[in-house]
Amino acid sequence: AQAKIYAANAPVSFTIDPQTTSPYTVSFHNRLKRGSVSFTKTLKSSGEPLAYIPFRITNTDTNEVHYIITDENGRFDSERGAHSKDTNGADNILSAYTPDTDIIPGSVIDELVENGAAACGVWFTPGSADDAKKALPVGNYKIEEMKTERTKSLVMQTLSFTVTENGQAVDLGT
Repeated sequence: AQAKIYAANAPVSFTIDPQTTSPYTVSFHNRLKRGSVSFTKTLKSSGEPLAYIPFRITNTDTNEVHYIITDENGRFDSERGAHSKDTNGADNILSAYTPDTDIIPGSVIDELVENGAAACGVWFTPGSADDAKKALPVGNYKIEEMKTERTKSLVMQTLSFTVTENGQAVDLGT
């Protein structure tokens, strides 16, 4: 008997021998498509990078939320370092603050910097942090800048982006 299995819209043909009495085993493995995001936070008036600025990232399809902080160059990249290194390490501290309403004290930012929060791994479920994969599953995301004592006079930015393809790198620029 002839049979076809369609995988990724391409048929895979095989023949089953009707004289065989042993069972046939076919294995399938689904792999979730994942991507990444990066940006540099700069001062609009001068283009100067702003170090250690906190942001909240929300998967708007699942409402999963994580918090990040830019590095000393104002840069964030969800693929910097290992996802498994202190995964979502800024969540415990920054989740106590609401973007655009609360002002995060300088002492809190200092604590995050001292604890290496800018190098923490980022990971959105499903699954456990896997350093061989991208951090964000396919979906729609919102990233919100959070007010600090240093930035409270600035306009906080909110951006949306979508991860649609496996391996996609979304660069939000500056």
